[in-house]
Amino acid sequence: MRRISLLLALCFYSTGGGAASSLSRCQCNYDKWVGTCVATIQKENNWARITSDTQQCSRVDWFIDGNPQMTVVTNGLETEPLLNVKPDSKLVVQSCNVCQDAMMPGTKPPAPDNGSQRQSTRTKTPEFAGTWTGTERNIFGFGHSITARLAVQGSSLTGTWQGDKGTNDLSGSVNGANATVSLTGAGAKAIQLQLIDSNTLKYSFGFGSGTLKRSQ
Repeated sequence: MRRISLLLALCFYSTGGGAASSLSRCQCNYDKWVGTCVATIQKENNWARITSDTQQCSRVDWFIDGNPQMTVVTNGLETEPLLNVKPDSKLVVQSCNVCQDAMMPGTKPPAPDNGSQRQSTRTKTPEFAGTWTGTERNIFGFGHSITARLAVQGSSLTGTWQGDKGTNDLSGSVNGANATVSLTGAGAKAIQLQLIDSNTLKYSFGFGSGTLKRSQ
């Protein structure tokens, strides 16, 4: 009985305990990135095996059959369960970014003094807000120009999306560096947005993806 209890305790430490540790250790919002890394992903039975070329915390953004996913990798390796996937599902790495890591204090930039921090809070504008332009490519490789005009109020995002089917109104919600919006009218669809930096916005939907650059 004692051996079984010990095994259960070790199992808890290596799963739930490890997950909690990585959450407290890593700060992986886009404004906490301190560099880039190289990641790989492999499908092993019903698991995704994700590796990073750094032992520091890293955020790996990837796709499974065109659907965006995100994994925080610690110590160079992480696994994710794959639920309801097809045998021929495609796993593709989009990006790898090194995060601030509590285990490596040198990666954390110096904190501003209280005065400058208050000033930064007052003057900071929503990063998603503005006009974004770029090219959309669908799964067949065809492309056309996109112009997105976005406005943010709290966690709500509104605006317009202009593409090959005309201009659609959009609305959705912001969660850190990610947002989900829905287009209305002809060509209505749901779109996932990811803020890479203050001037780069990646997006994806069921049949295509692309990158937008801030123009205003």
